[in-house]
Amino acid sequence: MISPDFVHASRTVIEHNLNNHTALSNEEKKHPYAMVLKESAEAPKWVQFQVTEGGGKRYSYELGHMEEPFINVLTVDGPISRNGGACSYGSVELRDWLIKAANDPQCRGHVFYIDTPGGSAWAKNDFQQAIDYAHSLKQPVLAFIDGQCASAGMYLAALCDEVYYMHPKNQIGCIGVMAAFYTEKPDTTNKYTNETYREYYDPESYEKNKWYRDIEKDGDATELIEELKQLGVEFRADVQAAFPAAQDEHIHGKIFDAEKVAGILCDGQATFGDTIARAFDLYNGAAPIQRKAVTPAAPTPAPAGSPSGETTAITESAPAGSPSGESATVPAASPAVSSPENSEKPNNIIHQNPNNMKKYETIATACGVEEMVVTEEGAHLVPEMLDQLETSLANAATAQQNAEKRADDLQTQLDNAATAQKEAVDAKEKELNEAHETTVNELTAAKEKAEADLQEANKATEDAQKELETAKQTIKDQQAQIEALTHSAGGQKDPGPANNGQGAQDETPRCAMPEYDHTKTPLENARIRKAAGF
Repeated sequence: MISPDFVHASRTVIEHNLNNHTALSNEEKKHPYAMVLKESAEAPKWVQFQVTEGGGKRYSYELGHMEEPFINVLTVDGPISRNGGACSYGSVELRDWLIKAANDPQCRGHVFYIDTPGGSAWAKNDFQQAIDYAHSLKQPVLAFIDGQCASAGMYLAALCDEVYYMHPKNQIGCIGVMAAFYTEKPDTTNKYTNETYREYYDPESYEKNKWYRDIEKDGDATELIEELKQLGVEFRADVQAAFPAAQDEHIHGKIFDAEKVAGILCDGQATFGDTIARAFDLYNGAAPIQRKAVTPAAPTPAPAGSPSGETTAITESAPAGSPSGESATVPAASPAVSSPENSEKPNNIIHQNPNNMKKYETIATACGVEEMVVTEEGAHLVPEMLDQLETSLANAATAQQNAEKRADDLQTQLDNAATAQKEAVDAKEKELNEAHETTVNELTAAKEKAEADLQEANKATEDAQKELETAKQTIKDQQAQIEALTHSAGGQKDPGPANNGQGAQDETPRCAMPEYDHTKTPLENARIRKAAGF
């Protein structure tokens, strides 16, 4: 399920790969990531949490430990294969990642970021399994197209709840199935590598690769084409079930500009951020988009002479209360019993009987026809109308049950939200009280410590003042002693000792030693000192 243009453009690359045994590789692959809505004082913004890949450091996160609600984004970039290739991860890897992300309590939904020409038809099964699992957890799955959404990519989009495109010229469609491969007959030689191709089978394994051997032998592709036909029928049926407005012109391989199939093969234009926000809204209970079939114009009345009993098939959107997107193709019915009023008219329920007493629009809609034929004998229902009526009633009952269940789920979510809000308020109040008490205790302790430090400082000041006074007194005493020992020349008299050291009283008082007189000779100064008793 791939765009033929991509196959043709890739042919030379594939041949080069085959002839030279070179590997196709690409270092960059876009790993799944999470989108979280961050609220700030300026404005809300989306923050991308990207895993580390190939040694390149990006943002990192760990599923199962996310702290905020997030939308899981899975990039489908390039050809789709089961186990991945040069451009993108395979459907198996994306399936496993989606299931793992869905199990995170903070996961609110998933968005496939699509730019692909298509690929393996088998990938649809992996995507279906993953999306069904997400739906079992009430998580929406959306598709966002940025570039091309062709073939298997369109199949993936059809499995999603809603589909949006980035640019009006994005390419959407190419609904169909094809096969392309190379064959070499046994015992032939490759002209590039000179290798001989060999192929041998157990005689009892005659069904093994039979379709391939038939084509290689004589170009008989009957078996392969039959398989492609079955895949095509399934593909078109699933797309039309998802997009009931799709007409015959949309489902046979043509590719369209996105703006031309808005409301037909996609739900409209949006930015990536809008798509992420829409996924959050759907998880929180927003109403999903109701896809309805396009009601064709009323058929032209059958021309005169048309065969009696001719019926006309009409396709209408699902009746009120039926599951979204359901449509039915119902054959128009003819009256079960002829009457004089309609015996000469073609048995076509679409034609209004002039004697209709009431149209019973609601019942007609439930029966899948435009009008009810009512005669004097009553209304006439054929088995097809009864089957459609029963189906409509069953759909209405199912829709009612789904609505009641959804209402219960929403009420549970509201109750849980109220409980969570109360718990959050209580927890915040407790946290604030504890913080207030801690702050008061810390301030009290700080005050007591400050008072103790102040008292200690005052005591230290007093001690220092006392020491200062003592020091001043000591200096004063020392100055007094110096003054007592210092005198000018002849200005004081030495009273002399009270005795001569032997207890005898010295009657001769002594004066202080005369100062040295520089105007006199040393001999004269010596005589003066001697005369003074020194």
